[in-house]
Amino acid sequence: MQWPGSAPNWIELKELYGFGSDEDALAYRQNPIDLLPEIAKAGIKLRHVVSVTNEHDTRVVSNDSNTFRAAGILSRLGSGIDLAILPPETVEPPYPTDSASVRFIVEASAGR
Repeated sequence: MQWPGSAPNWIELKELYGFGSDEDALAYRQNPIDLLPEIAKAGIKLRHVVSVTNEHDTRVVSNDSNTFRAAGILSRLGSGIDLAILPPETVEPPYPTDSASVRFIVEASAGR
């Protein structure tokens, strides 16, 4: 998964993860997007609440490069993701206590 970074972000990422070079960082394969096959195989349920109008979700952390890409990969793996797409007039995502998210958590964790 990705978002537009900056030189200071890239330097900090390499320091935090202990990468010795740009190549080491680019070769890292433990990002959430890389782990989707294991997530699907384990039957882990996912829910993403996204906006198609909020600048953060459309430009900073692009839905196309992240959530929607993950949804496509999961679909090809025979799995899925519960997408809650906020209405255009919604400025902020609902809190985790919104009834739909609570229902998702209860149903997804039943029997675990």
